[in-house]
Amino acid sequence: MNNWKNLTKEAKLQAFKSLVKELEIDQDETPKFEINMISEYIPRALERLNNPNLLDGVTTGYKDLDNIIGGFADEELIVVGGATGQGKTQFVQCIMMNQVLNNIPVLFFTLEMSQIETTIRFMRMIKSQCDGEVLKQLPICFYAGDVVNLRVLDEAIKQAKEKGVKLVAIDHLHFFSRTTENSAQEIGYITREIKMMARRYRIPIILISHIRKLYNATASPELDDLKDSSAIAQDADTVIMIRRKMDSNIMRARVLKNRRTGKIGNTQYELDKNYYLQEVDYEPEQY
Repeated sequence: MNNWKNLTKEAKLQAFKSLVKELEIDQDETPKFEINMISEYIPRALERLNNPNLLDGVTTGYKDLDNIIGGFADEELIVVGGATGQGKTQFVQCIMMNQVLNNIPVLFFTLEMSQIETTIRFMRMIKSQCDGEVLKQLPICFYAGDVVNLRVLDEAIKQAKEKGVKLVAIDHLHFFSRTTENSAQEIGYITREIKMMARRYRIPIILISHIRKLYNATASPELDDLKDSSAIAQDADTVIMIRRKMDSNIMRARVLKNRRTGKIGNTQYELDKNYYLQEVDYEPEQY
């Protein structure tokens, strides 16, 4: 493609339309939907109103985090962000480990690491919880294909849902990017499509995302620091930022957005000898 800045407005629009056509799921099929009366939603809404601390969905396995976000609810998009090497994938894998030990089946769409490398991490982590032999019996599913696009992701989630999977984790968002010329619009489109998959299959999806390079390496990343597009934070129901000192085994998770309960806050974890994150009391003075 020619230099983006030298293209005419019409050429840029055509290039983006072509990109969207490649990424879109299948617009030729007749959309499936229902028209429901509000009365169908009132009982569940009342339950939420009368029980503001209700765990609405699957537990994260971490009490302090659940107290803030209320677990991961169906149809939610949860974005986990942070700088490279801070422990985003480690954090998500620990949550997945907590869930499968509670017999909650999960699908890990791992693109950053191979399935073997990811399995080795799980093999280490589980030693902090129980006998390592249990791992082979746990309901952890991997996407094992070599094609990465939204159509494949949609089909993988559909199949996983049919097999009883209750949570999907994707590592990571920027693997779906096809161009560097119009990244903001492209990443925004991809995020919205993944959000609609969460809605379509009524399942929570954890989406790991990079952040832009910070001028101050010691600063805590904010919503605007998610890489390439403000639409990532806008479309997410929950945004959790991960930060860890490179010379420390202490990690902090900051809930910066929480559409469902409105609560935001901080939780803290200590990485043990098996690379499992143990939840500990939050101590801001360590940062």
